[in-house]
Amino acid sequence: MLIQSLIPLGLFLIMLSMGLGLTVNDFKELLNRPKAVFVILLVQLLFLPLLAIAISLAIDLSPSLGLGLVLIASCPGGITSNMLTRLAKGDTALSIGLTAITSLTSVFIIPLIMGAFARLIGGELESFELSFLNIILQISALTALPLVIGMVLRNKYPDVVSHLESKMVLITALFFILLVVLTWIDQWENIKSSVNVAGTAVALLLVLSNTAGFLSGKIARLQEQEITTMLIEVGIQNGAMAFMIAATILNNMSIAIPSALYSVFMIIIGMVIVVVRRPNVA
Repeated sequence: MLIQSLIPLGLFLIMLSMGLGLTVNDFKELLNRPKAVFVILLVQLLFLPLLAIAISLAIDLSPSLGLGLVLIASCPGGITSNMLTRLAKGDTALSIGLTAITSLTSVFIIPLIMGAFARLIGGELESFELSFLNIILQISALTALPLVIGMVLRNKYPDVVSHLESKMVLITALFFILLVVLTWIDQWENIKSSVNVAGTAVALLLVLSNTAGFLSGKIARLQEQEITTMLIEVGIQNGAMAFMIAATILNNMSIAIPSALYSVFMIIIGMVIVVVRRPNVA
């Protein structure tokens, strides 16, 4: 299908665009906020996948939809989370650094979590065999590799990249919107038949993840800008990555349905966060 051919290209461009905006200093910046980094990564990398698994079991999602939900929760943030953090006047440097770290670690985390969920659920997923090496290599080629390429290009040609960066962000954002629209058209019957249960699961994931992010930030006594960043980093995952893994690596569009719904819902939630949090920070 055309959509399955375009998705890998779209993800590659998105991650390349993210890399063009990164420098080594963005990683060093994380060292200045050790508590915020630890708390956010703990919630994002551990709590979020466990929450998705709990939701899947609680509302009795089908194995494929459940796997799709867990896949979303296992993905890192993306360019969208960085843009929303900037709009909400959160800690943009923290957001960019965290997105970079989680994008690189997701290469290993995603196959581990998906494999664990497949073994937990069993049933039709008992025959769902994950080639960890294959998935790691494919995710690396479409996420980590373009991210590193973008960083190298920024380091070698800073003036050219500075001129192109904003255009790349716009192009990739429009391309991703096109992919979501095409998927909704292509999978409309499947989406329509599962929208109630899958939509409920996605909505629960978004609401509960943001609630957990806010409460964790308050309990950890993070600064208000850091809490805003945490809300967005925890609540806005890389829908394009989940989309790509489901549609191309796993070759199962049913698993991609939660991603298709999430890509729309996350923008709504993201803008709500921007409106609510922006007046509360300096």
